[in-house]
Amino acid sequence: MIFRDYMLSFLFLKYLSDNYVEFAKKELGTDYPDIKKYSEGRNGNRKNLRYKFGMQQTQKTLICFEAQMRKKIHYVIKPKYLWDNIAEKCSYTIKTNY
Repeated sequence: MIFRDYMLSFLFLKYLSDNYVEFAKKELGTDYPDIKKYSEGRNGNRKNLRYKFGMQQTQKTLICFEAQMRKKIHYVIKPKYLWDNIAEKCSYTIKTNY
């Protein structure tokens, strides 16, 4: 029963995360960051992306974007909790432990 609860939670997070990313891409258009483009620099890590994307965005821009997301899809997921980021952390942990 516990395993089922975990799996349902992960499936629901993946569903919400995928919808959030899809809508964010639609809302931001060409302003949506191309993660593959930035992750290929610096030996495949995403520090370059975090620096570039973080420096471009002001607090006001983020507040407006989150307000728009709440208005349109009624929820906001912080980037570190998106499915792809969680899966990447799990993959890194597995690779370093084995």
